[in-house]
Amino acid sequence: MDKFVVRSKRKNEDVDDLRASLELESKAVAAVDNVNRVNRVENQPVQNQDCKINYSENQPAVGKSTVPSKFKTWKKENPWLELNVNNCTVLLIICTEACERKLIINLDSRSISSKQAWVDDGFSNWKHGLERIKAHVKSNLHRDSSEALSNVKEINVAELVSTYHLKQMIENRMALRKIFCTLRVLAKQGLPTRGDNNDEKSNFMAFLNARAEDVTELQSWLQRGGHKWLHHETQNEILNLMANAILSEIMKEIREAEFFSILLDETSDISRTEEVSVCIRIFFDNLTSKEYFIGFFSIKDIKAKTLFDLVNEILVSHSLSLLKLRGQCYDGDANVSGNISGLQTRIREEEPRALFVHFTAHRMSLC
Repeated sequence: MDKFVVRSKRKNEDVDDLRASLELESKAVAAVDNVNRVNRVENQPVQNQDCKINYSENQPAVGKSTVPSKFKTWKKENPWLELNVNNCTVLLIICTEACERKLIINLDSRSISSKQAWVDDGFSNWKHGLERIKAHVKSNLHRDSSEALSNVKEINVAELVSTYHLKQMIENRMALRKIFCTLRVLAKQGLPTRGDNNDEKSNFMAFLNARAEDVTELQSWLQRGGHKWLHHETQNEILNLMANAILSEIMKEIREAEFFSILLDETSDISRTEEVSVCIRIFFDNLTSKEYFIGFFSIKDIKAKTLFDLVNEILVSHSLSLLKLRGQCYDGDANVSGNISGLQTRIREEEPRALFVHFTAHRMSLC
């Protein structure tokens, strides 16, 4: 009976130790995972020139290292596992981080052996991989490393970013730069970015595939799974960011000018939506002028009050003073050129020096 009680106590102690180990481990993983969650590319085999990683149930072939497909499941259950692409071995983030920060000082003989297998050399015994991982979780090195990391009050984010994740981040940024550059070239040349029926046959994808032949980072990005930021809505968002940056520089030059004039014309698009094109012209001391296209603006109707509100909104949004307006240029429609309630009359009530001039170039286009 006494032997049974002793064995029962030992089992309870083992369970308590395992629970304590898991609690410490979860705290350490939470600290490390805050950084790795951002840069981790989930479930992707990573290749480089020195080592090709293939997920397979077979044993490693000659000249290659083969990682079993079960490793994906092991990594989901044990997020502190990390695949070293240089020698195709497995390292433990928790133990490696604790050893690099010198948080573990006293190591017994078993901890030294465990450190050599899981930190220094890396683990590659795939045949008994799961058993060895479970055994290491209960080891003193893993428990001490988890406890040491959980007790660290301040964690340096830069130090926690592994070499692999840093390399992956640099490659992703390189690919995104190529995407931005390709869109900028298409926009400057006035070429459409989308295809007839889908985005796969668009000019944008054709340019990217051609550039991927010379840029390995871009080729890896196009072949990856998940988000690639290539959808036409993403393209429109990127183009809007570029347009806003250019418009900001234009408005800076206009604000520095002493005076400016405004050119405005309205028309209906294919969907019968009223569109207003707005341009601003400035001049310099040498009597040369420069004209800038500000954009197309949708309006509900073409009444003089609606157009007047639009002009005020554009000037206010770009910090342009109506007192510096010296010229107005529209066509001959009554809503803009009318002497009683037209747009030019409403603006001259606010700034009498803003003279109205008929849009002669528009008259020539109608001939």
